[in-house]
Amino acid sequence: MNASLSIVLALSASAAIIGAHLVQRGLLAHRYRQAIDRRLEGFAGDSSHETLGELGPIEAAIGSVARLSLLVSKDLQAQARLIRAAGIFAPGAVDRLLALRVVLAAIAAVSGFMLGTMADYPPVVVAALMAVLVPAGYACPAFLLQYLAAKRRKRITRELPLFLDSVKLLLQTGAGLELALRQTARMETAAIPELRRTLEYLLQDLDLGKSYDLAFERWVEKAAVPGAEEFAGLALQSIKHGSELTPMLEQFIEDLIEQRLAMARELAGKRSVSLTVVMVAFFLPPLMLIIAAPAVVEIVRVFLQ
Repeated sequence: MNASLSIVLALSASAAIIGAHLVQRGLLAHRYRQAIDRRLEGFAGDSSHETLGELGPIEAAIGSVARLSLLVSKDLQAQARLIRAAGIFAPGAVDRLLALRVVLAAIAAVSGFMLGTMADYPPVVVAALMAVLVPAGYACPAFLLQYLAAKRRKRITRELPLFLDSVKLLLQTGAGLELALRQTARMETAAIPELRRTLEYLLQDLDLGKSYDLAFERWVEKAAVPGAEEFAGLALQSIKHGSELTPMLEQFIEDLIEQRLAMARELAGKRSVSLTVVMVAFFLPPLMLIIAAPAVVEIVRVFLQ
């Protein structure tokens, strides 16, 4: 009975979270369409008295809940960096993450209280269960984002050498850096999907008239790997001082290849050690038993005679 109730509560909470997320996405898309319509009407000469930046009730509620979360996790910039590292660039994603953490903590508290009450646990046990579930519910989105960010970081690290090679080849044909980046972003290849996605935001910033410093800084935050920061530094140095970028890129690519080879050797060494531990733990005891079994049998036989 308790197990069935727990499953029903967990499924109900999951369905409620998914439903609220879908409703919020739909309202946000509707608000964006209304904003675009108002801008088009403004271009056509029809003045609009509504403010484009006005928030709907859902967004206002999410912002209020997010401010509650900031009482616990006060480092807003760290939350924003974590979300960008996980590959989430949607506007308002930080507020939604903070609000989700508060909502999950509240759901965990209610679930713990209901489970403890229906199972007739003592109040101390119920309080202890809630004290365990509430921090777990609050920290769960952050742990999930850290896992997604680690996986995405590995993918971008694998994509970076090919991306740099593509840029270098385009520069060698006489194209400028911005043109090389645009051509790379339009390449029909599935080898660098994550970097191509971040390049679109970089090119949008440049099209909007942002400076190269700011555009590359925002791109580095979205890529969230050390290699991207080094490439941005080389690119800005070439733009500001007019230095040749191709030789620096060649050296940088060679350094990246050496780093990956060193990481592969280190991983191979760790795997050999793990294999040795496995062999000692699982192969050595049966081998010793096979070797010592005849002598043990003979000794037992002598004592039994």
